[in-house]
Amino acid sequence: MKTWQAIGTIAVVALALGLALVVPASTGTTTTATTSSAASAGSTGANGLLLGFSVNVTSISQGQHFGMTISEFNTLSRTNNVSEASAWVVQGSTQACPDGFYPFGVSVFQGHYAENNVTMVTPLQIFPITPCPMFVRLITGYVFQPLSLNASVLPGSSNQTTAMQALVTVGTNYTGFPGQGQPLPAGAYTLVASDEWGNLAFLYVSVQ
Repeated sequence: MKTWQAIGTIAVVALALGLALVVPASTGTTTTATTSSAASAGSTGANGLLLGFSVNVTSISQGQHFGMTISEFNTLSRTNNVSEASAWVVQGSTQACPDGFYPFGVSVFQGHYAENNVTMVTPLQIFPITPCPMFVRLITGYVFQPLSLNASVLPGSSNQTTAMQALVTVGTNYTGFPGQGQPLPAGAYTLVASDEWGNLAFLYVSVQ
C-alpha cells in the first residue's frame, strides 16, 4: 500500500467523498477528524483506487448506533480497468448476506487494534445471523470512471455504472446471541475497512 500524494488529486478526492483527508508522506493510512464527532480515513493502493472510510461519530452511549461509509474511488484522471483480486487482509462485509457486488467491506473489533495485530482477533457479528442463499457472483473486474466512485462491474455492460459506496449502521452485537442480539457493551472498538486489493483503513469508536 502507498499513500496517494498528489495534492491536487487528493483535493478532488476529498471533495467528491465529502471527507477532509490529510496525507502525511510518512504513512499509507491517514485518519483525521472532520468535525468534533466524526472521523475519516483513507488508503490508496498501487492500482490508483482510494479506499475511503468515515464514521459519523467517534463516541456513543450504550444502546446507540453509529454509521460508517465505505467507498472505492478512482484517483486517476482516466478510466481505470481494475481486475478482481483476492488479497484481503481482513475479510469484511457491508450486509448480512454478502453477494460479492462490492470489492470492499467493514469489520468491527472489540478493543483497540492496528494493522500489526488486527488479524489475530475475531471480528464481532455486526449483522443479524441470517440464513443466506448459496450464491456466488462471478466478478472479473471493475471499470472505474475518471476521478469517480462510479464503476462498471465486469462481466457486464460498460454503460451501466454503480456507485462503489455503502453505508453500514452498527450498534448491536450478534455474536453468541440469537435473535435480536445485544447492544455493544461499553469500551473501545476498532473499525476496519478493507478491500480485495489488500488496502486497510482504521477508525476508532468508544461506547460509554
